Amino acid sequence: VSKFFEGLMDKKLLGTKCPKCADVFCPPRAHCWRNKCKLAETQWVEMAMQGTLHCFTVLGFAGEAFLSDLPFILGYVRVDGANTLIAGRLVEMEPEDVECDMRVEIRFVEQPKGTPMDIFFVPVGPPLGRRSAEEKARMRKQLEPIRSWVSKHY
Repeated sequence: VSKFFEGLMDKKLLGTKCPKCADVFCPPRAHCWRNKCKLAETQWVEMAMQGTLHCFTVLGFAGEAFLSDLPFILGYVRVDGANTLIAGRLVEMEPEDVECDMRVEIRFVEQPKGTPMDIFFVPVGPPLGRRSAEEKARMRKQLEPIRSWVSKHY
């Protein structure tokens, strides 16, 4: 699947498609997983640059390279046309505003290196508004110690 990483270097998101069942995999798979396809070799396709946030988590702890960015949102997105999910950071919104099923745009870092960290997600439009003010306040309160620690150390 090295073509996937080469595509990232060119700011293209590539997936693979089964020639038998037409399932699309992003991130790519070399062979289809369905029993009826008998591990058919997949074909490369260029993916859309939008998708739907399927699920997410708010990270309050991370590796050293990401400590200054805490708390941040890690989302799993179903890219338009894909049958699978791809992970990446969701930016340009507060953790208390993120909601499943929101639409996102897929973007690339300025200088891609051919790694999964080259892509990130940005919300398309305002939050869906399903969270109550009380839920948002509770989440902000839970994130206060993390934000305080980050402000003291970075």
